[in-house]
Amino acid sequence: VEQIAKAVVTYDVSDLKQTELVTVPVTFLDEAGEELELSEYTTVNASNVNLTLPVLSTRKLELGVRLLAGGGVKEENAKVTIEPEAIQVKGSREAIEALEDVMILGDVDLSAISDHLEHTYNLVLPTGVSSISGETTATVKITITGVSSSNISISDIRLINIPEGFEAQALTGTVKVRVRGSTEEIRELQQARNNGLYIVVDLSEEDRLGAFTVTGNIVNEEHPAVSVADTVEISINMSANAPEPTPED
Repeated sequence: VEQIAKAVVTYDVSDLKQTELVTVPVTFLDEAGEELELSEYTTVNASNVNLTLPVLSTRKLELGVRLLAGGGVKEENAKVTIEPEAIQVKGSREAIEALEDVMILGDVDLSAISDHLEHTYNLVLPTGVSSISGETTATVKITITGVSSSNISISDIRLINIPEGFEAQALTGTVKVRVRGSTEEIRELQQARNNGLYIVVDLSEEDRLGAFTVTGNIVNEEHPAVSVADTVEISINMSANAPEPTPED
C-alpha cells in the first residue's frame, strides 16, 4: 500500500461526439507513474468509477442591435459600430445549434437620437451557453448621417365640423414647426406648395364663444418619411350666427 502514489482513471475520448456517462476502472500508480499490481491482500472500496464526459461545442457569435426607424431617420441613416463585434462561446451541441446567427443586444429607437448615441449592454447569454473570450459587456455606438432638420411655416389651416349656428375663424395665420428627415426629403418638402403640410382643427365638440385656443392636427400626406409634430395649438374665434330676419306679415 505504501507504494501507491495516486489513483487514476483513463478513457479514450477521441471518438466522443456527445456527452456520455461511462464506467471506467481505477488504476493505481507509484511515484514513477508506473502502474501497480495490487496483491490479493489489498482491497479497495471502489474498483470502478462513473464519469460524466461532457462534449462542448464552440462557435463565433455575432452581436447586433435592432434599429427602429422613426423621427425622420431610417435604418440607412444609422452607422452602427459594436465593440466587440462578436464573441466566442461554448455550450452543449444542442444549445449552440439553437443560437441565432446574430445575438440582438436590444432595440434602438432612432427617433430618440439627435446625432450620436453610445450605450453599453450587458451580454446575457442563453442557459447552457458561456463566453470563452470572457467579455461581459458590449458597447454600441450609433452615428446619424444624411439627416437634416428645418423650421417650416404652415399657413393652410382648415376648420372643420363647425357646429350649426356658429361661425369660426382662425386667428393664427401661420405656425412654425420643426421637421426632420433625409436631406433630399427636406429639400422636396420645402419646394412643395405650402410645404405639402396643412392643419386640421375639428370643432365638432366646441360650443364656446369668443377667442380661445384649440388643438389642431398636422397632416403630412405628401412626405410621410419626414418627421413632424402631430399636433399644434391654434387660436380661433367663434361667434353665434346672427338670427335670420323673420318675414313681415
